[in-house]
Amino acid sequence: MHQMPHKHLVGRASRIRGRVFQRPNQDTGCPADKPVLQHYKGDLTSALLICCLLLPLMAGAVEGPKLVCDTPVYKFGQVDQSAVITNIFTVRNEGDLTFVLKSVQTACNCTKGWVDSRMISPGETAELTVVFTAARRKGPQKKSLKLIPAGSDEPTLTFYMEGFVEPVADSH
Repeated sequence: MHQMPHKHLVGRASRIRGRVFQRPNQDTGCPADKPVLQHYKGDLTSALLICCLLLPLMAGAVEGPKLVCDTPVYKFGQVDQSAVITNIFTVRNEGDLTFVLKSVQTACNCTKGWVDSRMISPGETAELTVVFTAARRKGPQKKSLKLIPAGSDEPTLTFYMEGFVEPVADSH
């Protein structure tokens, strides 16, 4: 059964088997035997190309959380094995979405770290406290900590505690 076209299309377009045909008129110059989309195929291709070129620029508008630390490396110098080194790293979210922390990964049990807030809103800061225990360590040390975001296993930001641990001299 043939359905009547919508009232606003009467006199200008007809629908045949789901395809829209434009009746010839002075407004469009579209021939009656070509579908509207086929007639404007070149214009649609150009529009699609422009959208594809602009999409990466528009995607940058919402970048998500972006954590930044001005000094992600703390060099504690030379210490002996009795030292316990503490440092506080300040982390800033320069993104446009809230960062949600899943965990703080450390390189080994000699290094511990925790953040004062599991959620860091855009423009806000949080403090990462790191404690390195030099006991049973000797020589050059470079211990890493990684902030792992919720929903991912990939680190967002990596921090380092670096220095040299002098072994305790034997008293014999």
